[in-house]
Amino acid sequence: MKHRSYQIEFSLPPPPSAAGRRSLRAWLATTLVLLAAIPAMAIATPDERFVAELRVRGLFELAESYCRRRWQDSKLAPEYRIRLAVELARTCADHALASPPAARPALWEEAHQVAAQAEREFADHSRVVLVTLQESLTWLAQGEVAREEARPGGDPQAIDRATEALRRAARTLDRVQSQLETQLRQVRLSQRVDDDALTEPELAALQRNAAYQLGRVFRSQALCYPPESLDRINSLDQAIEQLSPVARLPRADDLVWNCRLEIAACLRLKNTHQQGDQMLRDIVAMEDCPSWVATLAKAESIRLRLDIGQLDEAMQLAAPAPENSGRDSAELEFVRLEAHLAAAEAARQSGDTQRAGSFAQQAAEILRRIDASGSAYWLRRAEVALARASGVPGNDLEALARAAVGLYRGGQLAEALAAYQRAVEEAESVGATDRALELAMTAAAIVHEQGQLMEAAGRYRSAAVSYSAEPMAAQAHLLAIVAAAEQARNASADQHDAQLAQYAALLKEHLQHWPQAHSAGDVRWWLGRLNESQRNWVEAISAYREVPVEHQRFGDAVQTLRGSYRQRLEELRASGMPIERVAQEAIVWFEQVSNVAGQLAGEDAAALRLQSATAAAEFAMAMPDGYGRAQQILSASLSAAGPGAPPEAVAEASSLLVVALAALGRTDEAARLMDGAAGTSLSQQVAMLDALLQLPAGPSQAAERQVGEVALAAVSRIEPRQDELTERDRRMFLRGRAAALAAAGDMDQAIRAYEQAIEHYPADGGLHESLLNLLASAEDSASLRRAVSLARQVEQKSEPRSARWFRARLMQADALCRLGEKPEAAKLIRLTQVLHPELGGPEMKPRFEALLARCQ
Repeated sequence: MKHRSYQIEFSLPPPPSAAGRRSLRAWLATTLVLLAAIPAMAIATPDERFVAELRVRGLFELAESYCRRRWQDSKLAPEYRIRLAVELARTCADHALASPPAARPALWEEAHQVAAQAEREFADHSRVVLVTLQESLTWLAQGEVAREEARPGGDPQAIDRATEALRRAARTLDRVQSQLETQLRQVRLSQRVDDDALTEPELAALQRNAAYQLGRVFRSQALCYPPESLDRINSLDQAIEQLSPVARLPRADDLVWNCRLEIAACLRLKNTHQQGDQMLRDIVAMEDCPSWVATLAKAESIRLRLDIGQLDEAMQLAAPAPENSGRDSAELEFVRLEAHLAAAEAARQSGDTQRAGSFAQQAAEILRRIDASGSAYWLRRAEVALARASGVPGNDLEALARAAVGLYRGGQLAEALAAYQRAVEEAESVGATDRALELAMTAAAIVHEQGQLMEAAGRYRSAAVSYSAEPMAAQAHLLAIVAAAEQARNASADQHDAQLAQYAALLKEHLQHWPQAHSAGDVRWWLGRLNESQRNWVEAISAYREVPVEHQRFGDAVQTLRGSYRQRLEELRASGMPIERVAQEAIVWFEQVSNVAGQLAGEDAAALRLQSATAAAEFAMAMPDGYGRAQQILSASLSAAGPGAPPEAVAEASSLLVVALAALGRTDEAARLMDGAAGTSLSQQVAMLDALLQLPAGPSQAAERQVGEVALAAVSRIEPRQDELTERDRRMFLRGRAAALAAAGDMDQAIRAYEQAIEHYPADGGLHESLLNLLASAEDSASLRRAVSLARQVEQKSEPRSARWFRARLMQADALCRLGEKPEAAKLIRLTQVLHPELGGPEMKPRFEALLARCQ
């Protein structure tokens, strides 16, 4: 039977949309290698185009896999492999920037390892400088992300990571500039250039690019230091020094414009606002100023006015107007957002709550426009800015949710959780309980991701119980169970029981609230497993019986339930309680499952039908006079099985039918069935032999011998292959062979078989006792003398006052009595009675007393 698979599904903060990833790539164009700045490399290879398209679509894993395979192909030309190494490192960095904080370290590390390997392998190749440049820019991107995470409320150690990454970026860029200078001198001194070497225009373009990127590194370093500190001023001066030669070039390409904008930003950060403002005006006034540059200049102008407290002027510049929708327009929208948040905060502090709310609502609308623009980078920054602003509109649910997502992506976990809580409360206040549950689950997932299992379990559970009527509530509660189970597995010894009790309580609570949910099938299975591990057979049986037929674990539940019923019957027998009610319950249940499975199609269903019928027959045979019912169940199920039934299930049912037929005295049928049985495993044959020998005594000695003959037939099938038996089955077989010989009436061979078994397993008290029983049942004095000796050995090796110890004493006294040594036998019984007045309990005491009476 084919069962539907079930997966736990929940949402972490959503990844950037496809459109968002496209804009992220545009932003990365200024962060990673600008290959278009190198004329001879402007035409991308097919591999580069393919990988770039995968990055655009956010298929980072596929892009990385493709790059790894291609770049490790040693048959490719060195120049081509260098370009592939750059693409792989770039893709890993791109992937890191688009990933949650926990996933970034491994991606950064791979980007660095790829660069290091390529630099070693192609150390003498002129184009390896491209790999080194990419390595520097990976460090720059890593430093900028860490700097963002170090903002107020963020990771306190992030600023140290940021400064270290930026220092590495600066050192690597210094190395790039040195290599480029060396190569330029070599090219200028020689008229001949190798076919695959960088040309002079390419080297000059790379020099300008390296200067621009080093300027960006210094500006990022400046932002790691306190405002107006000497370290900040020094870093900004170094940035301007690197950027200025490129910014003054008369022929302005994109790189030149970017350098001019960077200098304006550095002037603002130095608090030389008048110079910065004038430079921005000059940039916009240039005749060939592109529209995208004017857009970014406007954004920088707004920042400048916000810095110097000219809020009204900043808001005038931020007023909606038709803008260029090109590659960087999302940055202007972000600055507009900052302006509106600042205006909302100013209005709030002045007591004008209505105006503050209006600005906050406009900020939320700007956030939606940034999302629509497809810029994942600016969207993330906007979400974080919105979350940190005290003027976030309390009645804008989606703005709160986006703010929480941004904080999470930025590594601000504590702030993210607080923002999610605000969003949950807002969702609940407007009656959006489905959204409230979703947001609460996401917050719990963040905690779970951090390894805080008990807090995660509590959050999942609270969300599920609070919104129990929502369709996702059962799923949320299931995640609480998963977290609690993980906590219990990892708990220390002194905490394990308490954690396990909490796990059990969650399982039961789930079934109380959502008994009809699909997840209830999983929970019933887990509850059964838990009770089984604790040997609580009644509760395990109850849980397993409730696993739905359509559940993927139903077949496992049927098999496991069979074992639980066996254990329960053993438990009842050991305590002297009747087993009939429990055995009858098991028979009825397994017969019902067999009938249901018979209405289904497929190999799994056929196996389930036979297995269930076999289980029902097994428990029928545990009942007084239940062999007839067992034979009927098994015969009917085997007849209905058909040729396509699984061989293992058929073999198991056939083996049990052999036992039932033998118990009914139909030994000829049993022998024929055993001879014709195919597919019966050695283990099943040993189990069948054991079951035959466990049958109750027949109505006559002849009937018992017939069963013994059937058992010997089983022995003859197993014996040639006994070397293949497992240790457990081998012990069972040796015992069974001796018992079968005894049942068939061949006492001498049986005694020798027991002695051989004892040679293999000298510490097996059961084997010694079985041989003792056999010797004690004999009539000749020699056997009885051996029985007395062996009884003494068994007594000495048994735990004093154990059941076996008392049985050995009783058989010793019985053998002595039958040998005519009645005074000695009576003396042994009286001594036992003095030492242990109860004589082994209510079952053994009457036997001792009856034997004592015979010895008088």
